[in-house]
Amino acid sequence: METPVFIYDLRRLKERLDLFGEVHRISGVKVLYSIKAQPHAGLLRWIGPKVRGFSVSSLFEARLAREVLIERGLQDHPLHLTSPGLKLRDLEPLKSLDVTISYNSLEQLQRCEGAGVLEGGKTSLRINPGLSSIPDPRYDPCRPRSKLGIPLEDLQEAINMNLKSINGVAGLHFHSHYDQPDAEPLRQILERIEKSLGVWLLNLQWINIGGGYAPRSLSEAQALGAVIHSFREKTGLEILMEPGKGLVGAAGRLETTVIDRFTRDGKTIAVLDTGVHHLPEVFEYQRPPRIEEASPKGPHEVLLVGSSCLAGDLFGLYRFEAPIKVGDRLTILDVGAYAMVKASRFNGFDFPDLVILDEEGLFGPPSRGGYEAYRGQWGLE
Repeated sequence: METPVFIYDLRRLKERLDLFGEVHRISGVKVLYSIKAQPHAGLLRWIGPKVRGFSVSSLFEARLAREVLIERGLQDHPLHLTSPGLKLRDLEPLKSLDVTISYNSLEQLQRCEGAGVLEGGKTSLRINPGLSSIPDPRYDPCRPRSKLGIPLEDLQEAINMNLKSINGVAGLHFHSHYDQPDAEPLRQILERIEKSLGVWLLNLQWINIGGGYAPRSLSEAQALGAVIHSFREKTGLEILMEPGKGLVGAAGRLETTVIDRFTRDGKTIAVLDTGVHHLPEVFEYQRPPRIEEASPKGPHEVLLVGSSCLAGDLFGLYRFEAPIKVGDRLTILDVGAYAMVKASRFNGFDFPDLVILDEEGLFGPPSRGGYEAYRGQWGLE
């Protein structure tokens, strides 16, 4: 295959699905896939029958998810949405798609009431429990002055005031984790929510504990399931969760080729046929990705760089057992989430192709971009 190309291995994806299946077996939690991580239709079609529904963040995501579910005969699978950017004009289309909305603020809920709050268990509140397991504030929805969710103390005040707008609320949603394999932070957060909301919590139908969970072993999945089961037993609530990266992150890799090699200031530099325009989080978070062929103790040090004109288009310093040559193929690992959805055609470079490797190890037909898609993006119809 020509590079750059994203490859999604359904065998790796099944491993992660099996771990979340174990969480479900122990706790009864309903798993929703958060499609913002990777909404490619080929993956949604495969994942859809193996989860209880999808989590979405916008009207377009909701439309795409519902189309795939209908196509797969899964009309009864729910869609859950939360967004700080919910528009009033989107409420009616979302209602027609049978979407459960978790309102991001009391003010958002009150503004949407006049336009028609969804009834019949379709209204929820996103809360900010004020506690998370995320050390980096760029990821942390519970950071100070967070735009995401209603602080617990504000919801407590609304409950004490018997605020009319929260009387029809059927559920709660929160998100406090990122790539978290340990179940203990969730136990602490659920304990805080239970203590803060008391009897009011018990009158709800369900709670969505969000995403960011990443069990990598059977024991970690079982520990997570035990925490959820305990909370469910105490409250009687239906529990939902919405992993994104935890499902697809490790299933995706980016194959790339060295297209130039030279020396600058005593350092060997290898230019790849991809760049941070295809993996924006490398630049956003200054986090070097894992390279499969790299060897931490290898004798040959190389600075891997991208092919765009951005001076900071750098992947980082890596060591290899053998010298890097033009034409060598390298594999960037664990980029199945938040890569293609953030990728751009900066400098006029095309998007990478996308190929799905099925459960038998066979490659399906690639999804391609091409010049026609590029010219259409910039108005040349």
